Amino acid sequence: EPLIDRLQSLLSDRPVALVGGCVRDWLLGRQPIDWDLVVEGDPAPVADAIAQALKAPRVLLDAEFGVWRVAVRDGVSLDVVRQQGPTLEADLTRRDLTINAIAWRLSDGRLADPAGGLADLDRRILRAVSALNIESDPLRVLRIFRFESSLGWPIEPVTRSWAERYAPQLAGMAAERILVELDKLIRGAQAPQALEDAIAVGAVRALWPELDATRAAAAFARLHAWRASADARTRDALEQGLAGDRPAFTALALGIWLHSLGTGAEEAIERLKLSSREAAWVRAVATEPLDELAGAGTRALYRVDTRLGERMPAVAIAAWAYGAATPEWRDEALMRHWHWEALRQNRLLTGNALMHALDLSPGPRVGELLAAIEEARALGELGTPDEALARAASMLARGE
Repeated sequence: EPLIDRLQSLLSDRPVALVGGCVRDWLLGRQPIDWDLVVEGDPAPVADAIAQALKAPRVLLDAEFGVWRVAVRDGVSLDVVRQQGPTLEADLTRRDLTINAIAWRLSDGRLADPAGGLADLDRRILRAVSALNIESDPLRVLRIFRFESSLGWPIEPVTRSWAERYAPQLAGMAAERILVELDKLIRGAQAPQALEDAIAVGAVRALWPELDATRAAAAFARLHAWRASADARTRDALEQGLAGDRPAFTALALGIWLHSLGTGAEEAIERLKLSSREAAWVRAVATEPLDELAGAGTRALYRVDTRLGERMPAVAIAAWAYGAATPEWRDEALMRHWHWEALRQNRLLTGNALMHALDLSPGPRVGELLAAIEEARALGELGTPDEALARAASMLARGE
C-alpha cells in the first residue's frame, strides 16, 4: 500500500500508529478504505503534515476528542485521532473487539497487540476486549453482530454472554449511531445469521419490543438469499444511495423488519432519524397492506404503482418476502413496474397538447384526464395520441 510507505517516510520520527480496522483488514489481505492514525499528543500538526504532503483537504471532525479527517483520494480517508490513555497499549485496550485492538507503529514497523487480536485473527473468532468496554458503550453490542455479518466469524461464548447482559441498554443509545450499525449489519454477507444471533441475545427486542422478530428474520433471510438473483434494473434500484452511501436495500430491509409492528411502525421510523427519502421507502414497506397488494387486480396494482413510484419494487419484494405473494407474482409485479415506469417517461400527451386539442383551461381537470389516459394506456386500452384524445373527449362528454 503506497499510503503506508508515504506515511512512514513522513511520520517515522513521531509517536504515531495505524490502528483498528485498517490494520485488521491489512493483516487479512484486504484493501482498507478508511485508515485511522493515533497520535500521542495534539493530532492537528500531524493532520496538517499529511494534508500538505498529499495535497489533500483536511477537516476537524471532533474538537473535544481531537479527530481530524484527511481525504486521501476518492473514497479513501484517513482519520487522525488523539491517543486515549497514557500509552498506545492503554488506548487499544479501550476498544471493542480484539481484532480491532491491533496497532502498527510507524516508527519501527512493529505491531502492538495487548488484547490478543492477532491470535483471534488466526482463529477467525470475534472476542470482545472486556465487559467494561461494552458496558461503557452498549452500542458495541450491535458492533459485535455487525462484524459477525461482515466477516462471518463465530462469536466467542463469553463475548456473547456480555452482549446478552448489556443488550437492554441499547434502548437508550442515540438513533443516529444505531442506524450506522444496523446499515452495516444489513449489508454484510452473513446478515441473516447475524440478525438471528442479535435477536437471540435480546438486542432487537431492546430496540423494538413489539417486533415479531421470528417473522422479520425469516422474511429478511428470504430477501437476502434472493438479492443476488434479482434482475439488473431491480438490483440497480436497490443499490442506489438514498442517504450518503446507505443504499435503498437497507431501507427495504428495515421496512421488512418493522412491518410486523403494524401501527407502531411509524413511531419506530421516526426514532431512527432517517433522511426524508429513506423514511419514505421504509414507511412504504412497513405500512403498505401486503396481503391486499398481492391480491389486487391489474388496475388496482397500477394505481398503487403510480402512488408509490420508485418505492414500488421494494414493496412488491416485501410482499413476497413476507409470504403474501408467490415468486411468480413478485416477478410479474416487478416487470410491470419497469414497463409502466418506461411509459411514464414517454407520455402520449402533454398537458398543453390536451388543452389545445380540446380547448381546455389549465386546472385539476387536465391532470385528471392525463392520469386516466396513462392508466388506460398502461392497461392496453389505447396506444396512440389520437386514441388518447378520443378517450379524453369521450370522458368530457360523459362528464367523467
